[in-house]
Amino acid sequence: MREVAERRQQLELEHEQALAILKFKQDEIKRLQRAQLFAKREHEGVVQML
Repeated sequence: MREVAERRQQLELEHEQALAILKFKQDEIKRLQRAQLFAKREHEGVVQML
């Protein structure tokens, strides 16, 4: 029974870590998407000036 409790605790810790990594990656994707959109708009503005 003790082994089961230890395994459950380990799995819960791994789950929390996985969620933290997922949130970090999602935030990173959002930042990259905003940067890409900004670059696209900036490029379109330069093209229009030409």
